[in-house]
Amino acid sequence: TLAFDVTSSASIAFSSTTTTAIDATTTLSAKGVTGASFGDDTGTWEFDGDGAVSETGMTTFSLTPSSTVDVNPAGAITMTTSAGNSNITINPNGSGTLALGSASNTAVTADAIAITVTSVDALTLTDGTASFVLGGTGATSLSAATTVDLDATGAMSLNSSAGVINIGNDDVDQNINIGTDGVRTISVGTISGTGTDPSTEVELNALLVDINAGAGGIALTGDISTTAAQDWDLVDGAASALSFDASGQLGILEIVTSNGSEKVNMSAGLAVTGNVSIVGDLTTSGSMAFAGNLDAN
Repeated sequence: TLAFDVTSSASIAFSSTTTTAIDATTTLSAKGVTGASFGDDTGTWEFDGDGAVSETGMTTFSLTPSSTVDVNPAGAITMTTSAGNSNITINPNGSGTLALGSASNTAVTADAIAITVTSVDALTLTDGTASFVLGGTGATSLSAATTVDLDATGAMSLNSSAGVINIGNDDVDQNINIGTDGVRTISVGTISGTGTDPSTEVELNALLVDINAGAGGIALTGDISTTAAQDWDLVDGAASALSFDASGQLGILEIVTSNGSEKVNMSAGLAVTGNVSIVGDLTTSGSMAFAGNLDAN
């Protein structure tokens, strides 16, 4: 076995009209102090002598090892297509998992005109505590969330085309506040409807239904009825009188509730059809007219 050393202060060129093979039973080393170039007559790998590597003229680049591929630079990794509005596709084989980032990474950023995330089964977004789950069949849930705020600068609509809308239907002993701040109108139901029919019923159920109104009062535009024998208790918080008024006429019927001085005042006549029973004294300050018999005992 002979060693073959070539030392020259000028260029050394190997030319062959057919195939040239260099085989080494151990290590083959080819280096250039100021750079090196390897390739064919179209594309080449370029080593610049400072450790940087680039390619020139390559058409298709395929990397298909039989084992793993590790890319671990000390700096950033940039993958960019330079022409033809070309796509970048990362696709694990079969049931392999595509993993982006880890729990120690600062952020994962996705920027595009449109971003589409599609899963065959459930799609879960979580911060480790709360989970927003698209169940794979269209069912959507938000669980384990602490505080949820929904704020919009435009209209916000909540509609269900095939089922009821539930708010506060879990057994949780907390209040539900609707429109507790701001100058606004709060509407529940409609008598006209934008579709074919108005709302059929607004039902209020509670141990106590408390309605408080300011200077504008309470306006009822329909009849009031009870479907069962009920007691109606009218309590005046000022302990003076309950007054039934009409537009332009005050004190049509006044019920004085002062303790010990209870009475009923009317601003006009009292028409009674039927018997009147009086227990106690009857005092009048004007005339009384009777169209029938008067029995006084």
